[in-house]
Amino acid sequence: MPRPRYSPPPTACVSGEAFTDVETAWCWAVEASDSAAAGARFRAERSLAPRPCDPRDIMGVAARLLRARKLSRRQLGVMLHYARRAAPPDPRVPEEREALGQWRAGLQALEPPLIRKGIVADDGSSFREPAFVTAP
Repeated sequence: MPRPRYSPPPTACVSGEAFTDVETAWCWAVEASDSAAAGARFRAERSLAPRPCDPRDIMGVAARLLRARKLSRRQLGVMLHYARRAAPPDPRVPEEREALGQWRAGLQALEPPLIRKGIVADDGSSFREPAFVTAP
Protein backbone atom coordinates (compact mmCIF):
# COMPACT_ATOMS: atom_id res chain seq x y z
CA MET A 1 0.00 0.00 0.00
CA PRO A 2 1.55 3.34 -1.03
CA ARG A 3 2.22 5.92 1.62
CA PRO A 4 0.14 9.10 1.39
CA ARG A 5 2.11 12.04 0.05
CA TYR A 6 2.80 14.97 2.26
CA SER A 7 1.01 18.07 1.12
CA PRO A 8 1.87 21.26 3.01
CA PRO A 9 -1.03 23.40 4.18
CA PRO A 10 -1.88 26.38 1.97
CA THR A 11 0.09 29.45 2.94
CA ALA A 12 -2.56 32.07 2.25
CA CYS A 13 -5.56 32.42 4.47
CA VAL A 14 -8.65 33.99 2.98
CA SER A 15 -9.37 36.43 5.77
CA GLY A 16 -6.95 38.70 7.51
CA GLU A 17 -6.02 42.29 8.00
CA ALA A 18 -3.79 43.64 5.22
CA PHE A 19 -0.71 45.60 6.23
CA THR A 20 -0.97 49.36 5.97
CA ASP A 21 2.44 49.71 4.30
CA VAL A 22 5.19 47.62 2.76
CA GLU A 23 7.70 48.49 5.50
CA THR A 24 5.49 47.00 8.21
CA ALA A 25 4.86 43.88 6.13
CA TRP A 26 8.57 43.38 5.45
CA CYS A 27 9.64 43.87 9.08
CA TRP A 28 6.88 41.50 10.26
CA ALA A 29 7.95 38.82 7.77
CA VAL A 30 11.63 39.06 8.74
CA GLU A 31 10.83 38.94 12.46
CA ALA A 32 8.49 35.98 12.04
CA SER A 33 10.99 34.14 9.80
CA ASP A 34 13.78 34.67 12.32
CA SER A 35 11.51 33.42 15.10
CA ALA A 36 10.59 30.34 13.07
CA ALA A 37 14.28 29.65 12.44
CA ALA A 38 14.79 29.79 16.20
CA GLY A 39 12.06 27.19 16.68
CA ALA A 40 8.87 29.18 17.18
CA ARG A 41 5.68 27.96 15.56
CA PHE A 42 3.75 30.51 13.60
CA ARG A 43 0.33 30.62 12.01
CA ALA A 44 -0.88 33.83 10.33
CA GLU A 45 -4.51 33.32 11.34
CA ARG A 46 -3.59 32.80 15.01
CA SER A 47 -1.70 36.05 15.58
CA LEU A 48 -3.14 38.97 17.52
CA ALA A 49 -4.00 40.73 14.26
CA PRO A 50 -4.77 38.01 11.67
CA ARG A 51 -2.75 38.56 8.50
CA PRO A 52 -3.60 37.66 4.89
CA CYS A 53 -0.41 35.63 4.45
CA ASP A 54 2.43 33.73 6.05
CA PRO A 55 5.90 35.27 6.33
CA ARG A 56 7.18 32.87 3.67
CA ASP A 57 4.77 34.44 1.17
CA ILE A 58 6.51 37.81 1.55
CA MET A 59 9.94 36.19 1.51
CA GLY A 60 8.93 34.30 -1.64
CA VAL A 61 8.01 37.56 -3.36
CA ALA A 62 11.42 38.99 -2.39
CA ALA A 63 13.16 35.86 -3.72
CA ARG A 64 11.29 36.12 -7.04
CA LEU A 65 12.25 39.79 -7.37
CA LEU A 66 15.86 38.87 -6.65
CA ARG A 67 15.86 36.16 -9.33
CA ALA A 68 14.25 38.57 -11.80
CA ARG A 69 16.95 41.14 -10.95
CA LYS A 70 14.37 43.70 -9.87
CA LEU A 71 15.88 43.58 -6.38
CA SER A 72 19.65 43.53 -5.89
CA ARG A 73 21.54 41.46 -3.34
CA ARG A 74 22.72 44.69 -1.75
CA GLN A 75 19.17 45.98 -1.40
CA LEU A 76 18.00 42.68 0.10
CA GLY A 77 20.92 42.66 2.53
CA VAL A 78 20.15 46.21 3.66
CA MET A 79 16.45 45.38 3.98
CA LEU A 80 17.20 42.32 6.12
CA HIS A 81 19.68 44.17 8.33
CA TYR A 82 17.39 47.08 9.11
CA ALA A 83 14.28 44.91 9.49
CA ARG A 84 16.13 42.87 12.12
CA ARG A 85 17.08 46.14 13.78
CA ALA A 86 13.38 47.12 13.62
CA ALA A 87 14.17 50.60 12.35
CA PRO A 88 14.83 52.04 8.89
CA PRO A 89 18.18 53.68 8.11
CA ASP A 90 18.43 57.10 9.72
CA PRO A 91 19.38 59.85 7.23
CA ARG A 92 20.87 61.89 10.08
CA VAL A 93 23.59 59.26 10.56
CA PRO A 94 26.24 59.64 7.86
CA GLU A 95 27.04 55.90 7.80
CA GLU A 96 23.39 55.06 7.04
CA ARG A 97 22.72 57.50 4.19
CA GLU A 98 23.77 55.07 1.45
CA ALA A 99 21.72 52.32 3.11
CA LEU A 100 18.67 54.59 3.08
CA GLY A 101 18.70 54.69 -0.73
CA GLN A 102 19.01 50.89 -0.90
CA TRP A 103 16.19 50.54 1.66
CA ARG A 104 13.86 52.82 -0.30
CA ALA A 105 14.61 51.16 -3.66
CA GLY A 106 14.12 47.69 -2.22
CA LEU A 107 10.78 48.51 -0.62
CA GLN A 108 9.61 50.26 -3.80
CA ALA A 109 10.36 47.07 -5.76
CA LEU A 110 8.56 44.92 -3.16
CA GLU A 111 5.42 47.04 -2.88
CA PRO A 112 3.57 46.38 -6.21
CA PRO A 113 3.57 42.56 -5.93
CA LEU A 114 2.45 42.73 -2.29
CA ILE A 115 -0.42 45.05 -3.21
CA ARG A 116 -1.46 42.75 -6.08
CA LYS A 117 -1.54 39.79 -3.69
CA GLY A 118 -3.61 41.72 -1.14
CA ILE A 119 -0.90 41.57 1.52
CA VAL A 120 -0.48 45.35 1.62
CA ALA A 121 -3.54 47.61 1.44
CA ASP A 122 -3.68 49.81 -1.65
CA ASP A 123 -4.56 53.34 -0.65
CA GLY A 124 -3.67 54.85 -4.01
CA SER A 125 -0.24 56.14 -3.07
CA SER A 126 3.10 54.49 -3.59
CA PHE A 127 5.77 53.70 -1.01
CA ARG A 128 5.62 56.20 1.82
CA GLU A 129 8.44 57.11 4.15
CA PRO A 130 7.80 57.30 7.92
CA ALA A 131 7.27 60.83 9.22
CA PHE A 132 10.66 61.03 10.97
CA VAL A 133 12.67 60.03 7.89
CA THR A 134 13.61 63.07 5.87
CA ALA A 135 15.92 63.46 2.92
CA PRO A 136 19.52 64.27 3.90
